[in-house]
Amino acid sequence: MDVPSPDIPEKVKSRFAGLIDAVKSGWFLESEDQYFKGFHVSESNVVVDIGCGDGNASLFCATRGAY
Repeated sequence: MDVPSPDIPEKVKSRFAGLIDAVKSGWFLESEDQYFKGFHVSESNVVVDIGCGDGNASLFCATRGAY
């Protein structure tokens, strides 16, 4: 019998499933302003989103001041 993880809601909208996996894998390090380990994001960065996915990476960078 599979038991759901206590920190993931039992029903997750499909569009957020990949985001949950990414966060659990070490992406979107909010407290360190890093998109992933060693990739710092700040207001001095310019981000180009080529339309792959829901824009979570762009939103993460924008909230750190990236243009």
